[in-house]
Amino acid sequence: MLPRGTKMVEWDEMTRGLGRVFNMMISDRNPMPNSKRQGVLYITNLTLKIYFKIQQVRLCNTLINGIDQGRVDMNDYPVGQQVTYRYYVGRYYLYQHQLRKAEKELEFAFRRCTRHHYKNKRHILIHLLTAKLILGYRPTSQLLERYKLVDLFGPLIQAMLSGNVAQYVTALDAHMEWFLRMKSYLLLKERGKVIVWRNLFRKVYLITREPNRNKIRMENCLIALRISTQDPSYDEMDTEALLVTLLDQGYMKGYLHHYQSIAVMSNQRPFPPVASVHVTTEVYDESQNQRDGT
Repeated sequence: MLPRGTKMVEWDEMTRGLGRVFNMMISDRNPMPNSKRQGVLYITNLTLKIYFKIQQVRLCNTLINGIDQGRVDMNDYPVGQQVTYRYYVGRYYLYQHQLRKAEKELEFAFRRCTRHHYKNKRHILIHLLTAKLILGYRPTSQLLERYKLVDLFGPLIQAMLSGNVAQYVTALDAHMEWFLRMKSYLLLKERGKVIVWRNLFRKVYLITREPNRNKIRMENCLIALRISTQDPSYDEMDTEALLVTLLDQGYMKGYLHHYQSIAVMSNQRPFPPVASVHVTTEVYDESQNQRDGT
């Protein structure tokens, strides 16, 4: 347990001390189990926990790189330490919006965490669900029920699948404080809403498509968008901008014909499965600004 009421200066001193211990352990080349490296994962996990506690998540990268470059063999350490490490690494990748990496790490942590540690397993699953929903995977109702997450994630999933933007935002905002505490709110709001738009326009395509004609009229998209968002202020430019975004990111395949106000869709998989879409996102690196003096 971390002591409560600790001042930021004390946190900094603590992490610097742990950093020195980490460097001493990771540089020991004696073979296991006689090496100081046998304690390196425990120290790493403790330091990662503090970084999240003091909201200095970007500093986790130094430790993760140190473990990778130090060629630490995870099999040399207890499963519990492996689970803790992979959990924090997954959280770090979520912070960086590297969702596929986050999913891989959190999936390992969730599967290897024993059922006897119900609270830990549930906490891991919360972050795993955040990554999986945006990547296009839907959890089973049994899984949500087992970990008492139906009320929190059930309405979100339903709104996402139906393409109902207003319902999605309402469901997310209904538990805003909880999602903020889990550090999932902004990610679900920014990236999750894109999936809702994709599903909305897919419904428009399936409902209004004429035989042998892979086209979507933007006026139909606009009508659907106004209904879905319950916002009549959306106009043709907003609709076109959303379609361009979805086409650019690969959630839709085709092109826009501006003067005819239509989207011409691909004959093959015009709406690829979300899980197959690889979105490239820009990762903000605060340390780069500090190096540049900005």
